[in-house]
Amino acid sequence: MDVISFLTFCIEFYSKHIQKPGNEVYLMFRDSGLMDMLETDYEDLHGL
Repeated sequence: MDVISFLTFCIEFYSKHIQKPGNEVYLMFRDSGLMDMLETDYEDLHGL
């Protein structure tokens, strides 16, 4: 799985969990800095 697929998975999984659209979750992740953290720490989080 590449970084983009991982980020998409995280957004879609969480959007289903909180029952909000993916675009809203993306904005929440981006505004909180979580998108940067997920991308920076991809290898640690994904277990490569």
